[in-house]
Amino acid sequence: MAAWVSRPRGDRLLVTHASIARNAYRSSSLGAEESQYCTVENGMAVQPLIAALPERDRRVLAMRFFDTQTQARIAETLGVSQMQVSRILSQTLNTLHEKVLRD
Repeated sequence: MAAWVSRPRGDRLLVTHASIARNAYRSSSLGAEESQYCTVENGMAVQPLIAALPERDRRVLAMRFFDTQTQARIAETLGVSQMQVSRILSQTLNTLHEKVLRD
């Protein structure tokens, strides 16, 4: 299962199991203990939940965690305040957390 997320520069980001795994393994090295395995497993579990989020929430998550933009930069892109971006992230992450615990 995959989710498309629109990005500010007009392109779209496909959030897949592979992209979650790639981001989780960025800092790992060959021969090292698989310390990020849990991160990948958790990422794969939450991916369908991300796909079910409203477009705005997916977009904010993608900008913050995949494009590593600051809340201020995201706010500027979306035309909202940094506080609104903070609230969106907080609510979205809480929603994901609750759904993961329920499932």
